[in-house]
Amino acid sequence: MKDRPLHASTEKVARAERKFRDLMGMINAYLDRDTYSVTAEQRDGRIYVIARLEKELPSDIAFETVEIIGHLRGALEKIVMAMVASNGRGTAGVGFPFGGLGKDGQPEPFPGPRFDDMRKKLTEDQWDFLAGHKPYPGGNDLLWAVNELANVDKHKDGLVELQPDFNHSALIGRAGSNTIMTNVRVGVEEDQWLVAAERGAKVLASYDAVGLNNRMDFEINKHVVFGDGLSLRGQNVLSTLNKQIRLTKSMVALCKQRFF
Repeated sequence: MKDRPLHASTEKVARAERKFRDLMGMINAYLDRDTYSVTAEQRDGRIYVIARLEKELPSDIAFETVEIIGHLRGALEKIVMAMVASNGRGTAGVGFPFGGLGKDGQPEPFPGPRFDDMRKKLTEDQWDFLAGHKPYPGGNDLLWAVNELANVDKHKDGLVELQPDFNHSALIGRAGSNTIMTNVRVGVEEDQWLVAAERGAKVLASYDAVGLNNRMDFEINKHVVFGDGLSLRGQNVLSTLNKQIRLTKSMVALCKQRFF
C-alpha cells in the first residue's frame, strides 16, 4: 500500500509478537510443573545424579515456535517484494536472499548466482541493505536461522526439548568430616552413556566418593531449548525467538526509513 509502506511486513511481525506472548505463557506453565524426578545412583564406586523426564513437552510448543518463525520469514520476504514493486518490477521469483549450506554441510558462497535475477530488480542501495545483514550461515546466524527453522517440519521429533541443569545453590552428598569427593564432572557428555536408552534422561553430575552418602539438597533449572540437527541446538527457545523478533522488527523499521 502506497500510503502504508511495508504494512504487510509490519503486520507479520505483530502476529509473531502475539504468538510469542502465547508461547511464553505456554512454556512457563509447563516449567512450573514437576517435570523431572532426580535420583543419585551408585555404580562401580561412582555416584551419578540423574534427572528423568516425567512429563513430556506439549507438542503445541513446537508448533507455535515454527508458526512464529513463519511470520518472521514472511515479514522479511515482503520487505523484498515491496522494494521490487516500488521499482516497478514484477515480484515473481522474489524472496529474501537467505544463504544456504552445500551438500558437504559447508556454507555456500554468498551471494551466489541464484540471486542474480532478483538483484536486477533491486537498486544497488536496496541490495546492499539486504546483503549487509549477512543472512547466511557464518554471517548473521540468528537471521539465517529464521530461514532454517521455517523450513523445518513442525512435527519433527526433538525440534524443541527440555534441558535440565543444576542451579547455583546445589549441594550434594552431605556427610561427616571423613567425606572425600573426587573426580567431579558436571553435565558432561561422557556420562550420558548411562541413560542413552532412556528418553528424556540426563546425567547432571557424577563423582567418585569415599564415606559419602547420597543425600542431595538442590533444585534444578529447566530450559526449553532447540534440539539436535539445528544450528541453534541447545539455545533457549524464548530468548532466541525474542531476539529474532526484535531483529526483524528493526529491519522493517530501518527499511521503511531508508526506502519508503
